[in-house]
Amino acid sequence: LTPQPKIDMASQLQAKAGAVSPTTMIMGRTAVGGTRLTDLFRGGRKNLGGSYVTVLSSVGECGIIESIKWGDDTITFDSNGQVTSPSKYIDNMWMCYKNGSWTQTALNIETQTTMVSYFTNPTEWTSNHRALGCMVCMLYFRLDAECFKDNWHDPIFLVDANAVTLTDPRTGTTATGAARYNPAVWYYSYGQKFVSANTKHMAGLGWVSSQIDATQISYWANICDTNSWTIAGEIVCDSANNNDILRAIARAGGGEIATRNGKLSASIAASKTSVGTITEDDLSGKITWKSAVNAVERPNRLIPRFLSEANGF
Repeated sequence: LTPQPKIDMASQLQAKAGAVSPTTMIMGRTAVGGTRLTDLFRGGRKNLGGSYVTVLSSVGECGIIESIKWGDDTITFDSNGQVTSPSKYIDNMWMCYKNGSWTQTALNIETQTTMVSYFTNPTEWTSNHRALGCMVCMLYFRLDAECFKDNWHDPIFLVDANAVTLTDPRTGTTATGAARYNPAVWYYSYGQKFVSANTKHMAGLGWVSSQIDATQISYWANICDTNSWTIAGEIVCDSANNNDILRAIARAGGGEIATRNGKLSASIAASKTSVGTITEDDLSGKITWKSAVNAVERPNRLIPRFLSEANGF
């Protein structure tokens, strides 16, 4: 399940404008609209080249941008920022991005792409604009291209946050592979903190490992692995809603916030293995209706919330 504390799930797909505040973080693999830092830069031949900068995550090294959704089209790029599909955008759109390192250099199309024959790096975006700790992307366009006629959109970025530094409670070391998508591993890591290059507290509760129940959360992490439960979504890192964020992360793995012996722990509300599958037969049958039913007689409801990639997130 995708955690979305205090905001509508669709809002993470909407492009926002302004400064990188509050801090945002991507968990797992999901789609985001990001925060637009600039208006459209114009330049190049006859001033028909355009570009703008979007920040997708701002808590350090994040991962990779797999593709972008442009209207009804899914566009992928090669390592040089060139479009690989669909063909109508080739030589009409380019992408350059940094994954959020605290030591990264500024975006520069002259070293990453071959579109310099059309226009150069925007003069407004200098080598001082490094966006340290931010996954930052610059999209470039030939504004006179036929493919953009009546086809201009805010892009949605599909990001795999496979480089976020997480701690696996089962080993006490940096999480790798599938553990990066495990809800319990995220719960344990968010209970601690994410810091900048100068150790400034950027996100998380700030508890030290000795204050967190690693044994219980490790048990929970194994349950998540057994059931192939993963986490994906965007969170707004604000100390005022830390409790909501932690609860949303916990629920992605069938858990709830708990304390044990004064330590941050979790109660596991899910079975260790799947107890069954709901089929059409379970939903069919004679329909009955009562015009007035006492609250205690009403059935409980399970209302799952998740983003479906097959349905455009």
